[in-house]
Amino acid sequence: MTNSPNFELTDIQIQSFIDDGFVKISGAFTSDTAKQSRELLWEMIEAEHPDINRNDSSTWPTTSETEPLNVIRIEGSDDSIFVNAANTPKLTSAFDQLVGERRWIPRYNMGSFVIPFPSDFDDGDMDHAHIDGCELINGRYQLRFETDCRVLLMLFLYDDVTEINAPTQLWVGSHKLVAPVLFANKGNFMRSEDVTEQIPFKDLPVAFATGNAGDVYLCHPFIVHTGTFNRSNAPRFLAQPGLEPVEPLNVERGVGFDYSPVEIAVREAIGLS
Repeated sequence: MTNSPNFELTDIQIQSFIDDGFVKISGAFTSDTAKQSRELLWEMIEAEHPDINRNDSSTWPTTSETEPLNVIRIEGSDDSIFVNAANTPKLTSAFDQLVGERRWIPRYNMGSFVIPFPSDFDDGDMDHAHIDGCELINGRYQLRFETDCRVLLMLFLYDDVTEINAPTQLWVGSHKLVAPVLFANKGNFMRSEDVTEQIPFKDLPVAFATGNAGDVYLCHPFIVHTGTFNRSNAPRFLAQPGLEPVEPLNVERGVGFDYSPVEIAVREAIGLS
């Protein structure tokens, strides 16, 4: 596994992605782009929720038993601010390294914005751990081994994120527990909870997707993750889109095929390498 000088990721980072299920791309887009993104997201929030005023915290959403995370979600935008941030040279070279050249589809929009506002709830035992699905079945997104909507889960940080302002929690190496369960049910869709209840992912170490505005986490599509409470005094702005593959995941292409790190992690997990 070698690196061209044009590539962003080192061999150590690529191996960390294979083993841990994620890698952080520092400064994937500029802090100025992050600032413009936050401004645009505030405009979208205020347009959709006229009762919310960014300068008056008394108008912000409040927590409840049904929404303890206190999250506003925005489905998507094709504004150039977001699109350009998703296609920077740092990111596209990392996509080539992790997924394979010409094996991923550029994003022409940014979707799944997640904006948690300050929460009054105690952490307790958060049981929201999940793997992202692709197919909406009976009102629930479900997943399968041949993931064809997402070859990477991406976390775009538009704020400086610390452990108090709702970083995404990642279970380190959980993708390698998930892969055998999905492989054993190849061709079938499964609910996330039907997968997680079969694996001891809570015995694994956890990591938090912290960093500076402009950082991006690239995660294996099978990683177990969850949102966390926002303990700060301001909302946190994040996008968590998927990178779409050109074709569904296939880790049995035969001897001599140049498998990508996404595929290598799965092959190791199911005993093919």
